[in-house]
Amino acid sequence: MGHFVFIPNWFQGYDFILDFIVLFILVVIAYNFKKVNLYTSSRISKMFEISFFLLIISFFIKDIINLFLYVSHESFMFLSTNTFLYDLINSIIFYEIGIFLYRATYLVAFFLIYKQLLKENCRWDFFGIFTMIALSYFSLISYWMYYFVLSFLLVSITIFYYTRILSHDISNESKRYVFLFFTMIMLSKIMVLIFIQNGVLIGMLLELLGYLFLILSFNS
Repeated sequence: MGHFVFIPNWFQGYDFILDFIVLFILVVIAYNFKKVNLYTSSRISKMFEISFFLLIISFFIKDIINLFLYVSHESFMFLSTNTFLYDLINSIIFYEIGIFLYRATYLVAFFLIYKQLLKENCRWDFFGIFTMIALSYFSLISYWMYYFVLSFLLVSITIFYYTRILSHDISNESKRYVFLFFTMIMLSKIMVLIFIQNGVLIGMLLELLGYLFLILSFNS
């Protein structure tokens, strides 16, 4: 079956719990952006709301697929009365479609933030995100290309955010938390490229920490 990441054997199953916690935090963050956008016309804030909605979809797909990966197939025997549905969740196609949608929505979420920070519209935008998604799924080394593309995108976002927003208001605590959020998410992907299996675990924890920093930005 398909796998999202190379999880260390001793951590398999626990990553599902960690991802579920992240999913809950993402819902909280999206809700906070929704509230903020009721009282502001900030384009960045609105783009964050859309991006986090996509991240919720991404992690929801990941959690559903992991649920079917980790729970024994006998647990889904109640679906056997529906032959098509039962065969679908036990087929490789189900998992491959899930992996594709997970990676695509995750990439688009951060690409939208990247474009908002760049503040430049380009007719090649569609080609750019299409190429990123294609490399992250259809290439021979798609797993590594996914993390490489994400790392490149997140490094760019972190640099842009610091140079174009934070550097002009370094004393703003809320903006510093947002910068820490981008930094943690960036490092979480780079860790996977450097340390492989152990990097996945470190990366998941850094990503969780990043989202917690973003929550703090709403209260500062």
